[in-house]
Amino acid sequence: MQQDRYELPLTTESDLAASAYRAGIDCILSAWTGASEALDQAIAADPDAAEKVRSGKVAAAGALVGAVMKATKGQADATTVRRLVLEQLGG
Repeated sequence: MQQDRYELPLTTESDLAASAYRAGIDCILSAWTGASEALDQAIAADPDAAEKVRSGKVAAAGALVGAVMKATKGQADATTVRRLVLEQLGG
């Protein structure tokens, strides 16, 4: 089964479709102005949650996603924020 760069399952077996999906996620993440800054602030405010994610407790990403959503007043896409958290912290 195909997986994205965060080891989440994709619903396609096509290498081309999987590659396009990964490129699309990269584009979304790079286009979201302020994502990195909001996430950096969330990590600084809750280093324990960040450490849990780093150690493989992916569920702890929820606290950081919530902080980013609060900081952006709900304007960010939670799924995209979660992917950004996992990418940055290696969870």
